[in-house]
Amino acid sequence: MKLLKATVIFAILSGIGLTTVGCSTPAYSGRERWSRVGYGMSLDAAQMQDDIDHALLLRPGSKLSLWNVQAPD
Repeated sequence: MKLLKATVIFAILSGIGLTTVGCSTPAYSGRERWSRVGYGMSLDAAQMQDDIDHALLLRPGSKLSLWNVQAPD
C-alpha cells in the first residue's frame, strides 16, 4: 500500500513538473526554450498537413514547400 501511494505521488509530481514552464539552459530561458519547441512543432504539423493534402490529391504536387522554412545559420 505504501508503494502504491509513493507511486501515485511520484506520478502526480512528475505530471506537474512536465507542465511547468520548463527548465532554463545557459542559452535560453524556459519561456524561450518552449517557444522554440512550439515553433518546431508548428512546422512539423504544417508539413504533415501538406503531406496529407498531397496523399489525398487535394493539392497538386510540388517540389517546393508552401511554408516559409529557412535553414538555421
